[in-house]
Amino acid sequence: MRAAPLLAFLLAAATSHAQTTATTLTVTDVTASYSHAADVTLTLRTAPGGTAVPGAQVTVLVRAPDDVFSVDVGQVPTGADGTATLRIPLVNGCPLWASHALQAGPTATPVAYALMATFTGDTLGGTQYLGSAGQGTLSLVKESAQVKIVSGTSGELGETLTLTAKIEDSDGNAPCDRSATTGPGPVTVDGHRLAFFWDVNLDHDYSDARESLGSANTGRPNPDADATAAVEVDTTPVNNEPRAGTWDGALQVQLPSDDTLYLPATAVGRLVLLPAPVLADRTTMTADPPDPQAGASDTVVITVTLRDRFDNPLDAESPEHAVKVEIDGPALGAAMDGEQATRDVITGKYTQSMYVARRKGTVRVRAFVDGQPGSTLDIPHTGLFPVGPCACALPGGRTPLPAAMAVSIVAALFLRRRARRVDTP
Repeated sequence: MRAAPLLAFLLAAATSHAQTTATTLTVTDVTASYSHAADVTLTLRTAPGGTAVPGAQVTVLVRAPDDVFSVDVGQVPTGADGTATLRIPLVNGCPLWASHALQAGPTATPVAYALMATFTGDTLGGTQYLGSAGQGTLSLVKESAQVKIVSGTSGELGETLTLTAKIEDSDGNAPCDRSATTGPGPVTVDGHRLAFFWDVNLDHDYSDARESLGSANTGRPNPDADATAAVEVDTTPVNNEPRAGTWDGALQVQLPSDDTLYLPATAVGRLVLLPAPVLADRTTMTADPPDPQAGASDTVVITVTLRDRFDNPLDAESPEHAVKVEIDGPALGAAMDGEQATRDVITGKYTQSMYVARRKGTVRVRAFVDGQPGSTLDIPHTGLFPVGPCACALPGGRTPLPAAMAVSIVAALFLRRRARRVDTP
């Protein structure tokens, strides 16, 4: 009576052992860039024979280099062909990673994360499958991104500009819910360092200490705003640099090569420095002609160039000012034409005409800018006859008489001729 139950137990154990099947689990290596999602392929088959094992639950663990952390990234069932695909979003901040941070390394070389897959064993379709494990490699590479200069590229010379830039990921972040491998569109990236440079003398080497503007991390003032970084740029000239003007390629913002998630990128921008506010006593003037002849019916065109406190000429892009030229001192018969100078819309310079003096001498004129007295210009007027010996020569090598002597001779001849007429009966 006791032998029968024991025999039944041994037969059941033998039958159960006969239906136990070993398995092999393989993990396909995959390469993906940060901010994307990696689709990891798992294959479970019998061993030996290689028959697909469907309906098995496979768990995947991601282990960081040097065992810095290990994270259970999910479980997935195998399909009819014994394969399964598990999507892993490679985005820091997703709940999947908790407080851990993915890194793609300080260089362009991928960082290898271990993919640890496990099937613990199960009875499926009346067959008991033994557990198995497999390992693959997730090679995480840096994501490409663009650096863009947002603002702070123009202003008045001498003022402090706030140069602002951002890092933009063109395809965004993969969603944490694993619904896609990339994001829906461009996003700005926060928490990354940008280095700012200003090529003051345009020599493209940035060796001057002043040309490195420092670095700043991107951040968001509020959740809905773009992530940006900013530094201040003092444009006050030192040793007469910089000058006012438009400087192509003067600004550069770099995403450095040591960033752990994004490839190096650089933005180059134009810097536009407008002249500082006008300073009346820096005004310069020219006269055309510079030394007119007194008593002539001509006019002198006086051109006024306004300048700022750094001696930069104000051009057509500068604000318009009220400019006039007045005679300062003895006029000698000269007079200004009109009450105001006229502005040239192309050059930004101002012109006003003056009627020439009636007498020989120097006429001084003064510029006024917005009512403030400015610099002066002396305009010498030459006489009708030259003063001093003549350097010219007549035909035959004869030298002309000095003007005063010539006038005396003409007067003597005139008086002698008149006397003869009086003496004639």
